[in-house]
Amino acid sequence: YVLDGAIDLTLSFSKYKLNKGDVFVVHYGDIHSLSGTKGKNHVILLDINSDYFKKEYPDIENRFFVSYLMQSCGEDERCNEITNLIEEIVVPFANEGIGRVEKSAELTRRCIDSFYANFLGFSLNKEEKTFESKISKRPYQMHRISNVIAAIYENYNTKLTLEEVAASLHIDKFYLSHLIKGLTGESFQN
Repeated sequence: YVLDGAIDLTLSFSKYKLNKGDVFVVHYGDIHSLSGTKGKNHVILLDINSDYFKKEYPDIENRFFVSYLMQSCGEDERCNEITNLIEEIVVPFANEGIGRVEKSAELTRRCIDSFYANFLGFSLNKEEKTFESKISKRPYQMHRISNVIAAIYENYNTKLTLEEVAASLHIDKFYLSHLIKGLTGESFQN
């Protein structure tokens, strides 16, 4: 969460510029780096210990959330809720108050609950190598995107086109392109 200034974020092969008020969530397994741009930068980095929350959220290590709202939140209530919770999580530690760990854990639970309730998400089933939707209001599309990703992984060593994948799934290439971007936040090419 960028409090002030601007940050360059590299996530796998994508680059993002985060400005004041932007929030970006990175899955713990994703390769990423942060660097400040010119001037003073103030950033809150919140590392959620998945082992601590595993009982309440058994799929937390394999859960992914997708949203364009995390950059340039604007007036979106979901994003504002997240930024307010992040700020509240940090306050007990800054004040070194009694019960700060418990208070921060409770606020972190509320933050995680907000992600589960308000943002498109999916889990990775490592044994079956599929994506599963548990919170999406569109489970059929999540099943479709799982098939798309499976097709890409099965043919990773050949050059695939959007047209070929769409044809193999019997759907329109423009619909497929929109589906991929909407559910993963990435283009087919990426």
